[in-house]
Amino acid sequence: MRSIEADCVQLLVFGAVAFFFFRFALQKGYFSWLKQPDYTLSIPIEWFQVLGAFALYFFLGLFFIPKILLPMMGSWLWTKGQVSAMSWLNVLNGALFLVCILPFSKRVWLRKGQQFKPKSDLLAMVGALILVLPLIFICTAFFDLLLQGVFHLHNLPDQQAVEWLKSTFEFPLYFFLTTITIIVWAPVLEEVLFRGLLQSFLRRHLGRVSAVFLSSFCFACFHFSPKQGWNNLSIIASLFPLALFLGFLYEKRGSLFASISLHATFNTLSLLNIYFFGQML
Repeated sequence: MRSIEADCVQLLVFGAVAFFFFRFALQKGYFSWLKQPDYTLSIPIEWFQVLGAFALYFFLGLFFIPKILLPMMGSWLWTKGQVSAMSWLNVLNGALFLVCILPFSKRVWLRKGQQFKPKSDLLAMVGALILVLPLIFICTAFFDLLLQGVFHLHNLPDQQAVEWLKSTFEFPLYFFLTTITIIVWAPVLEEVLFRGLLQSFLRRHLGRVSAVFLSSFCFACFHFSPKQGWNNLSIIASLFPLALFLGFLYEKRGSLFASISLHATFNTLSLLNIYFFGQML
């Protein structure tokens, strides 16, 4: 954990940076979509499709992989050690879910009437990244300050994903497999679930602004872990602004590629920060 003084400095510095960036973005019309009519461009996603996709995700992760695939492959995998077993299983789980979810992915990749423009999507992503990073730093510093200064909680545990990633540093192959999971599988799968399916469904019934906020809240809470204890406050609070910009990009560009690229870039930066400095962004 950082010191209270360091958190206060970070709040002031990144607060000023965020104010400057947001003011500049507003002047340049980056958020102009908010002034446009909410035309009916919603993808016809039904509730049972959303429920079925999430049920499949949990079925694979909580039942099929540990209860069926693990016993079938366990005798070979576990002889290589826990790091080996979990690295391969995470990659297989992501690949298997991606194959199963592919029909949904095609439907939500582009909104009706939109053209795929990857260069424009990437430019919009860079703008969102510049805007959201200071907010994430502010949220992290604020809740670290709150947990230390108010609740007197110190030495909170790392996120489980951070602990797992650190355990692969001494094994190049398993580090590579874990990297694939973090910067490829997770962004694609989570964006299909939360932006492509959940946000599209909510948009049809509640409008785009409410859909972005609700799907973002669900995304942040999705990363809750009982083992993290009070550290969940910092994790959820820092992921919520990221999720808002992921949802915003999907609405602004009408392309899932935009939100996937932001998600993958953020995960890549987090991975590099963990590798070189030992902590998440």
